[in-house]
Amino acid sequence: MSVRRLLVVSMLAVAAGATTVAAPASANHNSDRRNLSALLTGRQVVGPPAGDSNAWGVTNVQLRPNQGRICFTMLLSKVDGTGLAVRLRSGRAGEETNAVDVALGSTRNGISTGCATAVAEATVRAVMDNPRRHYIEVTSTAFADGAVRGQLQRQNSN
Repeated sequence: MSVRRLLVVSMLAVAAGATTVAAPASANHNSDRRNLSALLTGRQVVGPPAGDSNAWGVTNVQLRPNQGRICFTMLLSKVDGTGLAVRLRSGRAGEETNAVDVALGSTRNGISTGCATAVAEATVRAVMDNPRRHYIEVTSTAFADGAVRGQLQRQNSN
């Protein structure tokens, strides 16, 4: 991993940790399962066509099942095209799917945030229970079938 990527991942981890520290003491034992992350690359896009080979990103996903919300904080770099959209999809690594579970919103190169609201509680809990069966995908006008993709994983709860 390059120094720049390591720095970006560290910055997002610190931001996520600050959110976790700020959580009320009454938070339940599932709070560590509600914060997920993913490293996004064009190589992870299942094709053809292939994803954007120069693009990469990192994302932190916050799950709020009782509120019907899935939120993200993302840093993207070098994604070609315009109209970047973030989708949460079901599927294991290397598996292609056409089912969009949740459209999370739009994004851009650089840092962005967004939330999907009115998400069915069962959908949010399915992601929380099996994060590796879900992935984040960013599409653009140049890469309508996916510019970058990354499997979700639980963050370390150190």
